Amino acid sequence: GKRAARSIHAYLGGHGDVVPPSRHERRLSGPINEEKTSRVHAKKAPMSLRLGSFAEVELGFDESMAKREASRCLRCDVKG
Repeated sequence: GKRAARSIHAYLGGHGDVVPPSRHERRLSGPINEEKTSRVHAKKAPMSLRLGSFAEVELGFDESMAKREASRCLRCDVKG
């Protein structure tokens, strides 16, 4: 966003120095789990209940499923 603002400002005749870029230091909040774990899929209602109904199909996560999904690595800079 800030890079786009500088480019637009420069294009419109400014110097492009709208907001100076800031450097953020990355800090880790805990150990990194780099092992690949598959995504947890929510349970679905049986087909017999889905037919002829507009009720929700996905039933969501129970507590253990939610914890497993939340423990997955969400760091975008980890390649793999």
